[in-house]
Amino acid sequence: MEAVKLVNKISKNKKNNTKAKKLKACYNYIYKTYKYKRSYAKPTSKGKNWTSYYAYQMYKKKKGNCYNYASSFAYCAKVLGYDARVVTGKIVALGGGMTPHGWVEIKHSNGKLYLYDPNMQKNYKNINSYQRTYKKPPFGIKKQKVYSINL
Repeated sequence: MEAVKLVNKISKNKKNNTKAKKLKACYNYIYKTYKYKRSYAKPTSKGKNWTSYYAYQMYKKKKGNCYNYASSFAYCAKVLGYDARVVTGKIVALGGGMTPHGWVEIKHSNGKLYLYDPNMQKNYKNINSYQRTYKKPPFGIKKQKVYSINL
């Protein structure tokens, strides 16, 4: 699996010696390395395992939309042992209104739920989109559906 390969690659760096540091390193790698490619395709049109398909496409093509960013990061988090899920919903659009979007949520061992958005981190480097709460999200969002990740 491609997520395992990426986590193993990142784990070779001795600075990434904890689970939390590996998670952050995966996040950084994904948003800094992969290119954004706009697509209006509905992700669920790929069937029940669409998150797997979107992650694989991101790992192989090294480009994708918000759903590819979310899926690829969620699989890395799952490989690391986190309770990660892909979320689809809406985000405030630059021109006003809301637009479809995808991100990741992880339920940590302390019971708290955090959101991660590597796609928005790529587009807005000065706004922290890593490990935020729904009470203080980096952008206006509306959660609609949550998809579990299975390795």
